[in-house]
Amino acid sequence: MEKEISSIISSICDKPLMGYNPEDWKILIMTVNSSHSKCSECLEIIKKLLQDRNYIILHPIFLDIIDFLVDYSKLYFIALISNKEILNILLELLKNTKDVKNINDKILYLIEKWGIKFANKKEIMPNFNETYVNLKVKGIIFPNDENIKNNYKNYIGNIQIEIQDSQRSDLILSKQNSKLIESSNRNENMKKGNYGEINIDLNPKNYPKKFEILLGELEILLEYVNLDNEMIDNFEPEFLKNSSMKMDTGILDLTQNIQDLSVNLSKTMQKSIDNDKLLGICLGILDDLEQLNKRYEQLKNREKVKKFESVFKSDYAEYDMNNPNYNKNNKKKKDESSSGSEGEESYEEDDEESEEK
Repeated sequence: MEKEISSIISSICDKPLMGYNPEDWKILIMTVNSSHSKCSECLEIIKKLLQDRNYIILHPIFLDIIDFLVDYSKLYFIALISNKEILNILLELLKNTKDVKNINDKILYLIEKWGIKFANKKEIMPNFNETYVNLKVKGIIFPNDENIKNNYKNYIGNIQIEIQDSQRSDLILSKQNSKLIESSNRNENMKKGNYGEINIDLNPKNYPKKFEILLGELEILLEYVNLDNEMIDNFEPEFLKNSSMKMDTGILDLTQNIQDLSVNLSKTMQKSIDNDKLLGICLGILDDLEQLNKRYEQLKNREKVKKFESVFKSDYAEYDMNNPNYNKNNKKKKDESSSGSEGEESYEEDDEESEEK
């Protein structure tokens, strides 16, 4: 029988230091990652316990559990916990535990860690970085105590936990000196735009080097379109049933930031994309972003949300690598491109000859 998340957390929090069972941590993350509803259930437990100052003081390990969950959970859970409401509760706890150094330091450590870790995603999930920067501006000094960093590793031992690579671009991509650095354990599938049943070629090797950064950004953007669609689909049934239920601020923030990114993509297309294949992919993505925006408006107006159907299954199917005709279409385009180039060269030669005459 599947254990409830609350009982797993209690099991971890209520054990003395020498009695921690690494398997409890593994069961916890597997349970949370098993479904969206489990992610939501876990979030509600976190929200409730963070508001209980006495519980946190008695069970400081609970903050290590949150640290562990953010490191190993699916992106869906990360988007939920980046909600302003959760971070404001954490800030309130910070204010109410000034006299409890170990708790105060741990909260500051988490805020700093997430603010830095998700800085390259602030266009999509801005709250982590904003919370961190706001505290820095106020002159808050963050602890530099190695004993509180990734403290959960003292409890999980050597157990093997599968990180959700396909869901977590922060574990795969990083930016340094404006260049994308590929991690040594990067999944080969992530070189494509994994888009539900759609696979779009975003492999930098197949494009001029100048598009490397754009391709990485498109990969992350598609990931977040998937995430936003999943959040809308998961939230819709209960939201339509319950008229007093408020709109999920996580969906609101994510959709707004995706809309901003679509504007930036549109501007980039007009200025610098001179590759026909990449231009076609970008046009398809913009059409899908427009569809996502309509789905959000339907949800906001408490209307039945239309099912998302990517244009890469219809109008832009030629760019889907799962399309049986993909290789044929590509070969045909290459042949046309080659013949066109030959024509251009001969045309230039003719011009030179006429000038000589």
